[in-house]
Amino acid sequence: MAVGEPGTFVLVDPDAVWTVRGAALASRAANTPYDGMRLPGKVVATVLRGRVTARDGKVMA
Repeated sequence: MAVGEPGTFVLVDPDAVWTVRGAALASRAANTPYDGMRLPGKVVATVLRGRVTARDGKVMA
């Protein structure tokens, strides 16, 4: 990435704990071997080339 270009990054809350729910994941497949597991750390937002693409588990249009 060159200086002055919009950034691409992921914001993570390392203190959050969340429970995996396959049906709620932004994926074509609703199944996951982790369904029901409580995991540490949670993605809060993703930014692609300066635009927020997901926030609090919701995909932005």
